[in-house]
Amino acid sequence: MPLQALFLELQQAVGSLRPGETIDPIEFRDPSGGSALLIVQLASKQPEAQPFEKVKDKMLERAYVEATERQRKQWLQELRQGVYIDVRL
Repeated sequence: MPLQALFLELQQAVGSLRPGETIDPIEFRDPSGGSALLIVQLASKQPEAQPFEKVKDKMLERAYVEATERQRKQWLQELRQGVYIDVRL
């Protein structure tokens, strides 16, 4: 889950962890008055997702290339179905 999705105390505690490490227990109190102890182990760190506006052009280009390649393969397959080659030596 993204670091920003965690509450502030947990963000601060998890921010310095390396994969496989655990944090000391943190007491969490919810607004209704309940409490719990949280113990978190960092499984892995993933790169932050880039904003859509930054990757929009690359995504469109990739989609165009994939669609073009799909159409090219279909076109070649259709051409091959209508061709008969007779080799006589």
